Amino acid sequence: MKKIAIIVQRYGQEVSGGGEFYAKALAEHLKERYDVTVLTTTSLEYMDWDQYYPSGEGEIDGVRVLRFRNQKGRDWAKFQALSDELCKTVRSGGQTSPEKDLEWADAEGPYCPDLVKYVEKHKDDYEAFLVITYIYYTAIRCLPLVAEKAIFIPTAHDDVWMRFSIFHEMFQMPRWFAFLTNGEQEFVRYFYRNDEIPGEIIGCGVDLPQQPDAERFRKKYGIRSQYIAFVGRVDTSKSCDEMVRYFCDYKRRHASNIKLVLIGKSSMEIPTREDIVCTGFISE
Repeated sequence: MKKIAIIVQRYGQEVSGGGEFYAKALAEHLKERYDVTVLTTTSLEYMDWDQYYPSGEGEIDGVRVLRFRNQKGRDWAKFQALSDELCKTVRSGGQTSPEKDLEWADAEGPYCPDLVKYVEKHKDDYEAFLVITYIYYTAIRCLPLVAEKAIFIPTAHDDVWMRFSIFHEMFQMPRWFAFLTNGEQEFVRYFYRNDEIPGEIIGCGVDLPQQPDAERFRKKYGIRSQYIAFVGRVDTSKSCDEMVRYFCDYKRRHASNIKLVLIGKSSMEIPTREDIVCTGFISE
């Protein structure tokens, strides 16, 4: 079978994150047709890039995983200062410099030069590299090394970071794009003017469980009324604070027993209310 590599910032059964979940699902499906290796870091948490997993080679659910140790955690003071400086430049209509952008990428992390060195040394060993999530060090530093055989899955959305000069360069590099939604494709094509690079929408499938039981879920979390479910990382970067605020505003205006159920690990404050249920991180 042809050898392919997936480059992603975090990987594992315990990892909570959309791009990371997608990488794991993709790897497990692709292993039926390809010799898949995941190139990733030792981190579980993206906030501080901890050393949760041991470095080296392992296997998760039938997929070969090579982990490289992060050389340092995130320096929040430095990262915030650089972010503020670059965002100010962008919002004032200026252009950031590639040198300053790379300094920002190193501070953003996960700072893992050994992974980058491996990719540079072994790029001829693989037929293709799937590079997932545009914003992190792993993608920013690795994509230029394997651009001619890279399938870039950016998981992009319209945010201030996309306006950094380095991303205007990155989004002209890959051999192929794979997008998860129509909106993502339309935004990337419009913003970066890269229609000449082939690509398509591959979406994100859902593997249905063998014995789904909605009643068991309701009973476990004490939900008897109608409910709205959010599944994913509960974080201000996902506008979850806005979602919660809108829900509370709706309940003030409309008499209803509907509940908001937040399914996923939370990294923000959530109001303590009977109509907001937080399950925390749960397994498939």
